[in-house]
Amino acid sequence: LCSAAAGACVDNDPSICETRSPILADDGSGSDIVIPSFLLEKQDADLIKSVLKAVNEYVTMEISWMPSPNSTSQDVVMLDLFATPSDITARDFIFGFKDFAIELYNKGNNRVKFTPHMYIYDGINAGCRGQNGENMCYNLCTNGGRYCATDLDHDLERGVSGADVVYESLRQLCIWEVYGAKNNMDTKWWDYVVNFNE
Repeated sequence: LCSAAAGACVDNDPSICETRSPILADDGSGSDIVIPSFLLEKQDADLIKSVLKAVNEYVTMEISWMPSPNSTSQDVVMLDLFATPSDITARDFIFGFKDFAIELYNKGNNRVKFTPHMYIYDGINAGCRGQNGENMCYNLCTNGGRYCATDLDHDLERGVSGADVVYESLRQLCIWEVYGAKNNMDTKWWDYVVNFNE
């Protein structure tokens, strides 16, 4: 079952359900896709499917990120950002989202958990590590072809390399780990990322 207009896709085959949340990533070709989309847990998708089958007509849904009236102090809204330092769309999003995220966290009584994720390609699966552990993908990878990223300017001879993107991704994750992971919306990570992208 797939409704592209609503951006909600639900697979009918339970044998191919994900055992963990999939990593959503853009290889650089997705900037022209403008369909709003979201992921649902299977049990939530099953409820929607049952309503769609019962009424056999169009159904309008609204997604809101608010604690329910019956929520407990354990309920937390999870915000995950999947990006790389070279992702221009993510940069624009971070510029606009920083103040909102911190305000959301503060007004939400600390019931918002934000986690950045940096998308780095597995160089072994991409064929970037040779049989003797050598890097086969020039300056796109680090650690003998193990961790890779795309070249921002598509020029392997100069400019920002994929390896530079990998190192900056690691730096941003380390800053998050030191400052953000303990104090979920610590502004040091946000300040660094915004300053890096200016």
